[in-house]
Amino acid sequence: MIKMMNVTLKNLLDDNQITQTMIAETSGISLATINQTLNRPIDSWSIKILDAVAKPLYMSAGQLLDIINPSKFELETNDDLMTIQGVKIDNYEMYQQIRFAVENNVMEGWEPTKQDIEDLLRFAHNPDPEYIARYKEIFGDE
Repeated sequence: MIKMMNVTLKNLLDDNQITQTMIAETSGISLATINQTLNRPIDSWSIKILDAVAKPLYMSAGQLLDIINPSKFELETNDDLMTIQGVKIDNYEMYQQIRFAVENNVMEGWEPTKQDIEDLLRFAHNPDPEYIARYKEIFGDE
């Protein structure tokens, strides 16, 4: 079976005229190791390899990973069960408000976990008095 490098990574390296040999030479990792690793699934790579590939691209390993292996985040909401990321919200009005806030922030790039939704629900039930005071200071007593 012929293994093939991640197409996005291949294009990125080609566009920047970076070869596997160059990665090996600048990182001190053998060419054979670089070649074998780049043809394996990305989630099996070590941080050392990610760093080695990212360095000649002038980016961090995290930035490279975001490009070649984008997040597969999915916001899970269920209006019938009133759940967000599996967290049940008993009050319909509160569910709608939290869902609206979450969806708007997801559009801005936030990827909330179940724990994040649980935290939002807890804060909705028990708001921080400092936040309330600050809100009233800014927007008044509406």
